[in-house]
Amino acid sequence: MIARWLAMAAGLALLAAPVLADAVEDCAKTRNTPARIAACTEIIKGAPYASEQKGVAFRNRGHARAAAGAIDQAIADFDEAIRINGSDAGALPARGLARLGKGEIDPAIADLA
Repeated sequence: MIARWLAMAAGLALLAAPVLADAVEDCAKTRNTPARIAACTEIIKGAPYASEQKGVAFRNRGHARAAAGAIDQAIADFDEAIRINGSDAGALPARGLARLGKGEIDPAIADLA
């Protein structure tokens, strides 16, 4: 009985691996904005992902939200990416550009300096 449960658990783990990989890849690479936002959100809310992956997902979702015109949400995502990983070289200038687009000149300059 135990062997049967272990075999089922192993099978489920194998089925889940491609799904996890797809979310990471879609969050990082897809040009379909709604799909990218959904994939990044899946990583952000998902338990099996490390905090570093979640930080990258926040940055990538911020880029997607900015592309969709949701600038305030994009800035919030960039803020969270910076909070998780203060050395993320992409989040700070991305937030600066988003702030610049909103006309928030002084905060944009601080982010871009």
